[in-house]
Amino acid sequence: GGARTPMRLRLMRALACHHGRCPVSKLRAIASGGVFDGAELSLAQLSEEAAPAIFDLCSEHDLRLICHLKPSSAEEAQRQLEALSERLHGARALFNDGGGAGACFDLVVIDAPSPSPSPSLASHEGGHSVGVGPSDSVGAVTGVPSALDYLVEVSPYAVEFMEAHPHVGSYMSKLNAHGNPINDHVGGVCHTLGGNGGMGVGTLADVLDVLPPTRLSLTGANLWTRKEEAGGRSNA
Repeated sequence: GGARTPMRLRLMRALACHHGRCPVSKLRAIASGGVFDGAELSLAQLSEEAAPAIFDLCSEHDLRLICHLKPSSAEEAQRQLEALSERLHGARALFNDGGGAGACFDLVVIDAPSPSPSPSLASHEGGHSVGVGPSDSVGAVTGVPSALDYLVEVSPYAVEFMEAHPHVGSYMSKLNAHGNPINDHVGGVCHTLGGNGGMGVGTLADVLDVLPPTRLSLTGANLWTRKEEAGGRSNA
């Protein structure tokens, strides 16, 4: 087969705060520290006021960014992607490589709506289990059927975003594990499912079996074992 793009590990500092300002001073420290390749930020931190300074730092110091979105629904995901797209279009003049601000973005991570953990059950951290409370929000992604419904609805918005900003995720290999070409939107946008528990690796695999190609982001909640998953299999 043809030559494969070598894998490169990027170390990003998590600075995402969905109700706060971007710590520009910390981004400058990342630029001078030589440890991190960039940072994970929220859409709120990439506000119209803050985005120009952030993108200027990225352009000057070759910093990489991950934008973490936390929509409450697929429709909200569309609105947040549109808002991010406007930020990237507005900063295009800062970059001279033709990719615009999108060229500094390694990834856009979209958290699917998830139920709140039951207050009667402890966190999975420390070896305890996480439960789903009776007041779960409508539209929360809790299993394969709801995950498929959500991804079918939100994926076109991700495709539209990537068509407008094809340089997002451009560092990634354009081949899948079988050596076949993948579309740009698979590399630039990924989804987190079951962030508060209830969807282990086995369940996520079932989602991918039905709806490839989709890039998923794993969290600690996805890695804990749950006997109740389909077939009673372990997902440690």
